[in-house]
Amino acid sequence: MMYYALIDENNNNHVLENLEDKYPIFKKVKLGDCYIFNEKNDYTDEDIAYPFFISFDKDTLNYHIVPETRAIEEYMTNIRKNLKSIKESRTNWNGKITIRPGKKPDGADGVYPANGHKYIEIVVNQISFILEFQTLCFDGDTLNCYLDKIQFVAYPCLETLNYFSLNGDLHIMYPNKGDGNYCVGNNRVVYNTKFNCESDSEKVAESFIEFIKDILKDSSPKVYTHND
Repeated sequence: MMYYALIDENNNNHVLENLEDKYPIFKKVKLGDCYIFNEKNDYTDEDIAYPFFISFDKDTLNYHIVPETRAIEEYMTNIRKNLKSIKESRTNWNGKITIRPGKKPDGADGVYPANGHKYIEIVVNQISFILEFQTLCFDGDTLNCYLDKIQFVAYPCLETLNYFSLNGDLHIMYPNKGDGNYCVGNNRVVYNTKFNCESDSEKVAESFIEFIKDILKDSSPKVYTHND
């Protein structure tokens, strides 16, 4: 189930009203704005990408702040080609490389509030490695989205990125704003890279493969088989 609201110049209320009664803890995350890419990394209100959706997916515990449509498919395809070439020539991973847009929420009548959230996923050793084509991060206590800035993510593929601890606390894994910042916790990593959608696609792919290697090196379990 996805909850969403359209934000434009006429509606600047960044609140998912229908979450209030059923799931009040999810409303504690203050949702901010969606910004178009600014190469100077100096964002103002003039860079806000109106109109855009704010949304929360109750099943995945993911927040999204994106426009409904984006035209970055060519760049994503180039990244995927480079990833495929590097993976096949330098690794023995069996993971499939998948380009994924956002999904249609239940009962949305043709509205795709998370469809502008673009990413490529590789699953290796039951870990989801995701190359995000937008960066979700906190500016103070406000969660903003910066389009076309690259973010790397890793978490157990059978779990969710954001999660509840045993005492019922909600853990949100988005880092603070700034290139090089990261958030690490409970076998999850989210990293704000220096790359953007104007960066060389081969360099981005190379860096993502190294990110995967580093995670696997530090987190791979010892596996014992009956066939030994």
